[in-house]
Amino acid sequence: VTQMQILQNGFDEAGLIMAFSTCVAVWPVVMLEGWKGKEARFALLWGMSHFSSGETDRIQFEGEVRPSLVDGTPEVYYPDFKRTVNGLRSIAVSFVLIFFNIILQVFIFSFKTYVASAVSEGSLQQLLLFAASLATSVQISLAEGVYNVVGINLTDQENHRLDSGYYDSLVIKFSIFQIF
Repeated sequence: VTQMQILQNGFDEAGLIMAFSTCVAVWPVVMLEGWKGKEARFALLWGMSHFSSGETDRIQFEGEVRPSLVDGTPEVYYPDFKRTVNGLRSIAVSFVLIFFNIILQVFIFSFKTYVASAVSEGSLQQLLLFAASLATSVQISLAEGVYNVVGINLTDQENHRLDSGYYDSLVIKFSIFQIF
């Protein structure tokens, strides 16, 4: 809320806007903390509170066999440096795809704006606006299909030891891409 809005609209409306904004900012935090508590209770109730400690290595996990630093038994080891490099590569590729997706969305939106303002109303304008809407639908479907394949390949290259780490990484990638 700016001072100009307060001067133009009066304090009552600005106060309502500030109260609403505060509710919008506080509500997700309260809901998230409540969700965490509920999640912890159900994990304890269902015997899943230490789930990852009982997980075995993924079949796809690759590394070199070496003696464990803890007890000397053979274990498969994958260097942290390689994991970090693969993780950074995944982030970079994801950001490039998201950036490309945003650029396409901006281009289509700009085209719609141009058509709405520069083309006289009539069947040509309606046809061009329909084509832009169709292009948006095709762009969303293609981007999702491409990212589903690329996201899985990137997550496979990260070489996660456990299924929980693999799926956590995959869900984060898909969620971020769906947002943009």
